[in-house]
Amino acid sequence: MWDTYRGLHPLLSLLDKKRSNDFIQTFIRQFEQGGRLPVWELSSNETNCMIGYHVVSVIWDAYNKGIRNYDVEKAFTAMKRMATDYDDYAMINGNLHMKDSARKRCADADALESYCRYGYVRADDSHESVSKTLEYAYDDWCIAQMASALDKKKDADYYMQRSQNWINVYDPTTGFMRARKNSTLYNPFSPYTVDNNYTEANSWQYSFYVPHDLDELTRIHGGAVQFQQDLDNLFSAKDKTEGREQADITGLIGQYAHGNEPSHQIAYLYAMTNHPEKTQRIIDSILGNFYSNTPDGLIGNEDCGQMSAWYVLSSIGLYSPCPGANIQLVMHPRFDVVKVSDENGRSFYVDNGSELAPSNRSSYSLEDFFAPNLEQIYNDTIHFDARMKHKKSSIPSHYSGMISLPTAPFVMPSSKQAFHDSVLVDIRSNSRLNVNSKEKIMYAFEPAKKFTEYTAPFVLKSDKTINFYTTNSKGKSAIQTASFTKLPLGVNVILKSVYNPSYSAGGPEAMIDGIHGKLNWRAGDWQGYQGQDVETILSFDKPKTIQSISTNFLEDQNSWIFYPKSVSFYTSVDSIHWTLIKTIPTNKSSHDEKTTISTFTATFQPAKATYVKMKAENFGLMPEWHEGRGNPTFIFVDEIEVK
Repeated sequence: MWDTYRGLHPLLSLLDKKRSNDFIQTFIRQFEQGGRLPVWELSSNETNCMIGYHVVSVIWDAYNKGIRNYDVEKAFTAMKRMATDYDDYAMINGNLHMKDSARKRCADADALESYCRYGYVRADDSHESVSKTLEYAYDDWCIAQMASALDKKKDADYYMQRSQNWINVYDPTTGFMRARKNSTLYNPFSPYTVDNNYTEANSWQYSFYVPHDLDELTRIHGGAVQFQQDLDNLFSAKDKTEGREQADITGLIGQYAHGNEPSHQIAYLYAMTNHPEKTQRIIDSILGNFYSNTPDGLIGNEDCGQMSAWYVLSSIGLYSPCPGANIQLVMHPRFDVVKVSDENGRSFYVDNGSELAPSNRSSYSLEDFFAPNLEQIYNDTIHFDARMKHKKSSIPSHYSGMISLPTAPFVMPSSKQAFHDSVLVDIRSNSRLNVNSKEKIMYAFEPAKKFTEYTAPFVLKSDKTINFYTTNSKGKSAIQTASFTKLPLGVNVILKSVYNPSYSAGGPEAMIDGIHGKLNWRAGDWQGYQGQDVETILSFDKPKTIQSISTNFLEDQNSWIFYPKSVSFYTSVDSIHWTLIKTIPTNKSSHDEKTTISTFTATFQPAKATYVKMKAENFGLMPEWHEGRGNPTFIFVDEIEVK
């Protein structure tokens, strides 16, 4: 969950209901005046810089706590419009497409369309695809709960089904949340890698993010015993990340990162195991070691008060692992006694049995705060004027294993999208890893519409696009699409420059695989080179008559990516003596706010060549106007085409 929710709101909605209600009134006014709910504002301006639509979590959590002095129906309509609903999509040529009317009001239309079409956000369609899928799923659960409370069954069923999409980024072969590109498990993969598949995090830190269905998360990990071991593995893993540097990932205990939001509920998940006391040990360690009364006393990013909020809630000994659910974990308070008061002066105490606690207060144990009084706790004020003694807690059996429809199948990473002679296509699903599963995988080659049951891997020797899905007695999954491209025969790519490991596009053959990079460069189809000229050679197995050479480049100056100063093309018959065909200067402004793609092409009289070379001259250091002034720029290149 991101900053919109993770601040003090869980406690505020208990202690200051008027302010919580005012928040929602403001949200509704923003919806009325601007056409949608906010994502993340700064200085009264919408930035859209956070993922998900967590404002719906704030609204549902408040409604669930009895805060309802606003137009509830309008609030629910705004929640649906923010997330899009079934009326916002249409089937076109067998594919689900978002209508233009919905696209205009979405903060991240490409990601949402992918999420609803495939059952998860594909890495092809949007960056940070794993994080977005998981965050959308939780938000959809919140909308489903609101719909159910308002007796809107169609809406409740629709969003509850969407809330199950989280399992479609779970990789049963590794036990981690993993991106899918071309409907294939993203490769190479390491849970330590920080890349564009996750938001300010890696797979370690996002693989435990399913707050709305912890029972099912525990089950797919192998049950409570194995889930405990997997949590132990997280906290005992090496405390170094791989891939790109990410300043937000701080306060590491193994791969738990207390300095940023995606990890903040993980320590509390031991309550799902047979050893909930491990939560207490970790919480005490974090409180004691990661906070100090100094100007730099926080271990990470204070986003909207989140670091402080976690400290306050954990010090009190009350924490909700799933905002919006009727569960409050009761842990050991940091102090002998904590008094919590609401806006009306009513109070309750959390204490360790200390003699310092007032003796004239009623005493409540953990059971008094859970079933059968669960609803009363949250809708009637959490028993103010009561005293609660600390007792070891665990998450009661509130969550239900919701996954009923077949999960989206995937192609194993050994089946490479671009291949030389042939490729073995191996399709799996979560259930099909069990050979006794009754789930079927069905597939068809485009443009054929008749699907055949998949029984074993098959070999492709030419360009093919495959559609496939899983089916069982409950229904069928969304249809997945995977395209496979045969690389040009007799061509070898030689990279003379070293690309940044975070922007490999799959390696050298990405330059000739026929897969063109998109404006959303974070989707991973561009090769990125920083602070250097780029030199790439195509070697043919025999001389070839050619008459044009072209290469694509991307520019996004805000992200340090600049067009090269110039692009030069050469040919050779022996790789020793080179003939310059043409040098093309960019002649472009060094200050441009737009993200663009340009193709540089040299056309000439037909000539024999065994080698073709492309050289791109780096722009140099970022100019004075740029906030990154003085740092080396990137060149992003993709696809060298020879005709």
